Amino acid sequence: MTMNERERYIFHIAILQIMKEQQEIPENMFRAVLGRIVEERCRHMKPSDMEEAIEDVGEELMASKNVLGFLEDELNDEVTKAFLD
Repeated sequence: MTMNERERYIFHIAILQIMKEQQEIPENMFRAVLGRIVEERCRHMKPSDMEEAIEDVGEELMASKNVLGFLEDELNDEVTKAFLD
């Protein structure tokens, strides 16, 4: 199974963003590489499709924070209980 253009775009922008945040690549290189990836691997995506993909990832991140917080609390409770037993 292969990734569609939207999935490829999300994958590459996420990897590049991590590299930028870890200061492995500067902002201008981030933009240049992303531009080349879009030209080569996501050439049929419109800018509005790219913006929508980024918004969807942001919405998923916000929704996931609640779930991750719940799981973290649950794990902390289990660790505390195991420690006290």
